[in-house]
Amino acid sequence: MKTNSTLSIAGREVIKAEVEKQRANLGLAEFDRALNIALESFTGGDVPALTNRILDEVDALRSRFTNGSTQGTTAFWKEVAQQANECAKREILAGSEELAALAQLETEAQTATAKAKAKAAELDAQYRAFESLADNANRVNAKLAALKVEREGLDINKLNAAFENHYRALLSGSTQDRIVLDLHAAVIASQNLRLSIINSMESELQFELRQLQEKNRRLAKTLNLKKHDF
Repeated sequence: MKTNSTLSIAGREVIKAEVEKQRANLGLAEFDRALNIALESFTGGDVPALTNRILDEVDALRSRFTNGSTQGTTAFWKEVAQQANECAKREILAGSEELAALAQLETEAQTATAKAKAKAAELDAQYRAFESLADNANRVNAKLAALKVEREGLDINKLNAAFENHYRALLSGSTQDRIVLDLHAAVIASQNLRLSIINSMESELQFELRQLQEKNRRLAKTLNLKKHDF
């Protein structure tokens, strides 16, 4: 942005002081940008008009950072002024090699920050996944243990022996054994189907457990941690 030197240094400082009274947190670049724009149509003499033109330019630039808000806290307006001053600085220095170098560094920094945040999120997710492995493995093992107990209860010799005992009691006149006898008969009749279901569920759970063990090995190596013991 080109500057106009038709205003004396003393006059400039007087106007700057007046603008600072009316606009809090006025930045140097923010003022210089507004002054340069106002001076483009300034022919001399009418300093109040020039001051008002500068104020209009300050307000116009700040409005870019208010998101349409006309009310806010002191902190909010201070942030708006800082953003406007930074924007003005970049406009004034447009074409500067130093500004271009700064822009490149900022882009690189933003990229690096984004990568760092993504990596941190990935690491956090991996750690949480690792910490959940033991509980998941315990859940799977508990189900496998329950299936083992169920399988043992389906031993045909045990079922037949229990059925025989209750049936003998029934034939001897006991009426209380009828329901238990019917239950045993139902279990014996469906033993093969029940064992088939248990086998299927055990295969599924063992596959899940192998997956957890592989994940345990992989994450422990990635995070440099001791593997869970399950």
